[in-house]
Amino acid sequence: MHKSQKYNTTTDPIAILADPTRATITRDEAALVLGVGLSTVIKATQGDELMPGVPIIRVRDRVLISKLPLIDKLGLRDVLGAGSNGV
Repeated sequence: MHKSQKYNTTTDPIAILADPTRATITRDEAALVLGVGLSTVIKATQGDELMPGVPIIRVRDRVLISKLPLIDKLGLRDVLGAGSNGV
């Protein structure tokens, strides 16, 4: 995402996870989805995973969380209709 582009500003955790145009979420969004503070997510992403089975992707100073494994971990695949379409 280019710096001139705006970040997702929704505060609806389900909308964040259901967005079919994105395969990852930011640490801020992960904190919102999980209902924890950003500092908790920052500490959790110091390794290679947010939690077991939920990998993170580092791009320079950005840390992104893989969305589909998080959806699976939370047991929301059926609720969100997540599947092979990239959600």
